[in-house]
Amino acid sequence: MIVAVSALLVLSACDTTSEPSAPPTSEDALTTATAEPPPPVEDAEVTTEPEPTSDESTEEAVRMDQTEEGAQAFVEHYMDELNAARANGAVEEVSALATSDCASCQNFETTAEQGGLDPLEYEVQDVVLLGETATVSAEVTDGGQSGQVVFELLQSDAEWRVNAVQAVQ
Repeated sequence: MIVAVSALLVLSACDTTSEPSAPPTSEDALTTATAEPPPPVEDAEVTTEPEPTSDESTEEAVRMDQTEEGAQAFVEHYMDELNAARANGAVEEVSALATSDCASCQNFETTAEQGGLDPLEYEVQDVVLLGETATVSAEVTDGGQSGQVVFELLQSDAEWRVNAVQAVQ
């Protein structure tokens, strides 16, 4: 069977004319039939990540501001990253937003590593700025449970970091 298929392929590739075709001219043999050569490639900067859009840059700048608006934007960013971690189990991004002293943050990360969790709902309610620290109060809802929490933020290397999260009784 294999021999028959091979023979059929060989025969189908044969031309029925008895005369060989003329060899290509030297110019035909060296050129291809393209309309125009492609334009030369300009020197381009190679990046591994896309450049942030102006909105992303603005949001990041606001989160770093040592202002009440910056502290609020940072907590909202932290909660968004925590929700992403809760969904996919990847905690690296949210971990980078906290100090190593934040025990509550470490507990959040341990829970988030499970992945597949529903997002937390939150609403920032109050921000108090004191020098290089800020306290941000928020209402947080996890499923049917809701409560008031206070984020303690510290400025570290010109960026906010979560240093503690406490539930308010």
